[in-house]
Amino acid sequence: MRSRRRCGCGQVTAGQFRPEATAPACYGPSVRAAIAYLQVAHHLPVARAAQLLSDLLGIPVATGTVAGAVGQAAERIAPTVAAIRRLLAAAAVAHFDETGARVDGRLHWVHTACTALLTLLTLLTVHARRGKTAMDAAGVLPAFAGVAVHDCWSPYFSYAVDHALCGAHLLRELTAAAETGPDQDWANHLIEVLLAAKGWADAARAAGTERIDPDLLAALAARYDGHLSQGRAANPPGRRRTKTHALIDRLDQRREQVLRFTVDLAVPFDNNQAERDLRMVKLQQKTSGGWRTLAGAEAFCAVRSHIATARKHRVHVLGALRDAMTGNPWLPTTPTPPHTA
Repeated sequence: MRSRRRCGCGQVTAGQFRPEATAPACYGPSVRAAIAYLQVAHHLPVARAAQLLSDLLGIPVATGTVAGAVGQAAERIAPTVAAIRRLLAAAAVAHFDETGARVDGRLHWVHTACTALLTLLTLLTVHARRGKTAMDAAGVLPAFAGVAVHDCWSPYFSYAVDHALCGAHLLRELTAAAETGPDQDWANHLIEVLLAAKGWADAARAAGTERIDPDLLAALAARYDGHLSQGRAANPPGRRRTKTHALIDRLDQRREQVLRFTVDLAVPFDNNQAERDLRMVKLQQKTSGGWRTLAGAEAFCAVRSHIATARKHRVHVLGALRDAMTGNPWLPTTPTPPHTA
């Protein structure tokens, strides 16, 4: 009931409820933002989040309220997610990766597109053409015109953009190849070449120069080709095709994408940015085992995209979620910067 007071002049004034007070007893935007924040940023299961809030607030918080908060937040931050998608499509360099996720007991895929300042996670169902279909639905790669950094998964090459392969993946594969026998030392030499090139690129960026010295690049190309030739000699074609054969072919056929980071200093050596942004999805599955519904998984990904992007912009995450709950979602507008070492 609203409070009423009569003035000495006879005028009766009644207090007004805040717009978000839609029922005699309801949770305000700060509490609803905190509920979504605890579940998505700190991966608390519904029951534990409800218990924590009940203890902190001194009033019982129903698990149903907690369960619905992430979906409510996802609806309110839709303009933010749309802005992230547009900015990613316009980025000069972006990272892409994917990981499996369990939804209602079935395998689904979470795809990430991200930069140093933007994160977008989009979940889609398993499909016979899940790679290209999922990436099209995510809405970034179909409109993307920059350099796509990824792990060489074949669907990425369906897009007519410049590609750069993750050096960290290649180093792991070369290490595995070197461990197959004493005659595979070419792989160790190629690791040294890639790490040396990474050092040159890092030094050039630190010095503020636009490119690596051409003489160094020429020496790099010669060493790269020489060690690949050693690899082919140590692994002649035969009836049994091994992972080492496939690696050598990839390093040969994709050498431009492997070494793109040496000629374009805006391109990083690895795809670690995408792997870091996906890691929280794995942590969520460890704590709660997956999602019961596709809608719940999609809501988590949307809110996680909002939280991760806000953190990258050094925006107060909980405050941004609260603003979204009041109908004023935060929108990222900062242009994506070039990669810095």
